[in-house]
This record gives sequence, C-alpha cells and structure tokens, in this order.
Amino acid sequence: SMPMPEGGFPVIQYQHGGAWTFGDKGKGQGPCENLARNGNVCVSTSYRLSSVSNTQLEAVFIVLSVIMLCLILTSPNMSSMVVNFAATVFLLSAYAAAWHFLPRSTSSHPDHIIDVARSFKWIADHISEYGGNDRRITVMGHSAGGHLSSLLATNHHYLRLVGADPSRLIG
Repeated sequence: SMPMPEGGFPVIQYQHGGAWTFGDKGKGQGPCENLARNGNVCVSTSYRLSSVSNTQLEAVFIVLSVIMLCLILTSPNMSSMVVNFAATVFLLSAYAAAWHFLPRSTSSHPDHIIDVARSFKWIADHISEYGGNDRRITVMGHSAGGHLSSLLATNHHYLRLVGADPSRLIG
C-alpha cells in the first residue's frame, strides 16, 4: 500500500476498445489493475455502442465465403479438401452466430464521446471520495477507446457540453 500523496492519487479514466460496436468497462480490468498497482486510481468506463450495419456484415460474409471457397477448390487432395470444407462450415457458422449477437442500436457520433465526457464529469465531481486527485485526471483507452480519449483531450467542446471543467484534464 502506498501512502496517499497530498491531494490524492493521480486518476486515469480508461475507455475500452471494440470498434465503437462492442465491449464494455469490464475490458479495462487488466489495465486498471496494473495502473492501480503503480499508484493511480483507475476508472474504467462504458459508452453507448453503435450497431454494425447489415451491409457491412454482408460484405464481410461474402469475402469470407469467397476465401473459404478458394481454399476448398485449391486443396491438393481429398483429405485437405474435407478439412477445408469443415473449417469453412465452422467459420461461417461462427460468423452467423456473431452476427446474431452483435449489438443493434441507434447510437452514433457524438453519442460515444458525450458518454465519455459525462463519465469524466462524474469522475471529476466524485473521485476525491475514493482517494483520487480530482485535479490530476488523465484519459486513455485502447483502440476505439483511445480515439475517444484523444478526442476528449483535444476537443474540450464535449467537456463543456456536459458541464465539466476542462482544466481538470491533464493528459
């Protein structure tokens, strides 16, 4: 256990990745645990997700089908053809199942970044109750979460929109 620095521990707001279409704050558990072990208060956030359009899904399905068909047709012998056929059935079945479970929503830009800004405001207003320094907040994330963190850090419009003080964001 580390002694609390004057003003509280530095704070990191972590946004998960997932191409803006999947994932949740649970994906931040590993990164946040590592950051906490090193003297930070880490808050993993979620944001509204966008759905993948049927057109995008159909395009991926067609590309996968053509690739797998080519593998089957170019198989050097009957046993590798059977293996490639089985792999094709498995991959396309897995893809069909994933298609079924992908989120369907009406969220789109700027919904994601507004949610991240609202999370920042909550953190700035309440993190001192958890030992965090509300004047030393850094945002970070992975993939789509990294994009949202960068957008929040470079365009304070979204912080002002939700009533958050941009001066509390240090990195």
